[in-house]
Amino acid sequence: MIRDFIRGHMPHDIREHFYNVYRVSPDELIDRVYADPMPNRYCASFTRFLGGEQVFGHDYSENVKRECFRDFFRNIIVHYPDYSAYLFNCVGSIGWVFKDTLTLIANEFGMETGKIIQSPMEGLIAYHQI
Repeated sequence: MIRDFIRGHMPHDIREHFYNVYRVSPDELIDRVYADPMPNRYCASFTRFLGGEQVFGHDYSENVKRECFRDFFRNIIVHYPDYSAYLFNCVGSIGWVFKDTLTLIANEFGMETGKIIQSPMEGLIAYHQI
């Protein structure tokens, strides 16, 4: 999504909305990515845009989410031996917010999903309550 914004590949209506929400130009965005002490967190902060009501259900938003999860599976998950024999569990806000899309893509790769939780604290609390 950030790449699409910087390169002008985002649909016009979504690009305008992105700019109105974040008030950042493509050049400023590039500078922040390279200057921010934690660029991964800075980039991840834009993820909530894909779940916002202005873009929710838009083909562009859905395609970005699906392709990112597919890339994750292609580049990481499928390289584990017998990966499809396991449940796919996930801890983190991105997987939790987009769990429906994540489940769909996991199924495309022959995996069932297990627990998808927002925070590691949820699992730790549940574990210690046993």
